[in-house]
Amino acid sequence: MTTLLRKDDEFSKESLESLTKINQAVNRITKIVAGLRTLSRSDDTQKEEFWPVPCIQESIAMVKDIYRIDGIEIKSNIDDFSFDWATIGQADHFQQVIMNLLSNAKDAVSLAKTKLIEINLSSENESLIIEVSDIAVA
Repeated sequence: MTTLLRKDDEFSKESLESLTKINQAVNRITKIVAGLRTLSRSDDTQKEEFWPVPCIQESIAMVKDIYRIDGIEIKSNIDDFSFDWATIGQADHFQQVIMNLLSNAKDAVSLAKTKLIEINLSSENESLIIEVSDIAVA
């Protein structure tokens, strides 16, 4: 087992790397828990106005670091897209759909050498179009 402190009470390079990895893991867990809390606040009868673009961003943020560990890159044009799109429905159910799409895409690329998930937004006839593509290169 690696000790965190040396005899001279200075952190070793390995200890700092370990602490950095622990901090990153804690941040990932915090994002996951925050996402689960959002999903758990579901009320099946309550519909309200919500903005899908931030829901998609939150979903990507929840899984991006975890997927990166598995060698899966997520690319999107979502940061270039307007937040002005609002709709009526249940944001938590919408977010669950996005999470399911991301999970399915992850499964589809899991055995490939190069793993990429792309999420692209566009609009047409006052509709928001969400495309989730899994790109696996053997």
